[in-house]
Amino acid sequence: MSDDSMSYKGLTFEKILALFRETQKSFREMQTTYDAIFEREAEERRKFYEEQRKISEELRKSHEELRKSYEKQRKIDEEQRKIKEEEQQKSYQEQRKSHEELRKIFEEQRKSYEEQRKSYEEQRKFDEEQRKIKEEERKIEEEERRKSYEEQLKLYEEQRKIKEEERKAEEKAYREYQKKLDEKFEKNFAHAFEIVGGLGNRFGELAEHLVAPGIVKQFRKLGYHFMNVASEDYLFKMNGKIVAEADILLENTKTIAVVEIKAKPRIRDIKTHLERMEIIRQYYETQQNKHHKILIGAIAGAIFPEDVKKFTIESGFYVITQSGDTVKIEVPKNFEPRKF
Repeated sequence: MSDDSMSYKGLTFEKILALFRETQKSFREMQTTYDAIFEREAEERRKFYEEQRKISEELRKSHEELRKSYEKQRKIDEEQRKIKEEEQQKSYQEQRKSHEELRKIFEEQRKSYEEQRKSYEEQRKFDEEQRKIKEEERKIEEEERRKSYEEQLKLYEEQRKIKEEERKAEEKAYREYQKKLDEKFEKNFAHAFEIVGGLGNRFGELAEHLVAPGIVKQFRKLGYHFMNVASEDYLFKMNGKIVAEADILLENTKTIAVVEIKAKPRIRDIKTHLERMEIIRQYYETQQNKHHKILIGAIAGAIFPEDVKKFTIESGFYVITQSGDTVKIEVPKNFEPRKF
């Protein structure tokens, strides 16, 4: 091959060889660079893989720890589940036992209630029979009572008519007697006071016929209905001795009034009457049929000084004074007679 044939567009062999060598050098440099890059990348990948391995190892360890923790928790949960099941089983057994006891109690109560119901039913039947018997007895008693009541009513009506007739007769006789006394009193009272000086300081003999009827009439206006009137020095005796005397003594079923008569009462007469009332009270305490009665006193006078009248009222005695041809009882506001 000629030198001309060896050249290629001006390139000689030497140039081509030099170019090849440069290219080869360039390839080697590139190879070196690539190797370095590859080595660096390989190192980086190695480091990356190492880091990934470490991370994976850590993850594996963490997973293992989680697995162990889960296993531990699973065991704990299993134990708790067993404990809970045992407790539930125990509670269920206790509840079942309690329910069984309650069932027995309820059954006993039901039996007791049934027995009580039967007993109540028997008692009700017995009560019903007793009620019927009592109803029959009541009807019989009612009939007997009605007949007895009608008989008693007839008897009472007859007795009432008899008593009514007796009462009317007594009232008529009393009115006639009272009318005669009042007429007699009105005719003679003025004359009695005119001659009182000649009779001394007491009325004595004139009290029964003159003063007593007027006093009875005046007391009746105050609500005292005295049926028994005694005068002419009524004597009180104890152990055969005279312990006190009263000019006029008025009496009914509840009250006894002792009246002292003076022409002109004096304070010492009032004090004496107080002593007299105490003696009479002691006397009546010994009388079985009269010890329960109320004992009151009064002073009658033709001339009644104001100071003596005041002392008489303060002593709890009624004041009886002259009023025209008759007498009157002076009763101050809120006056209450002394009860001996």
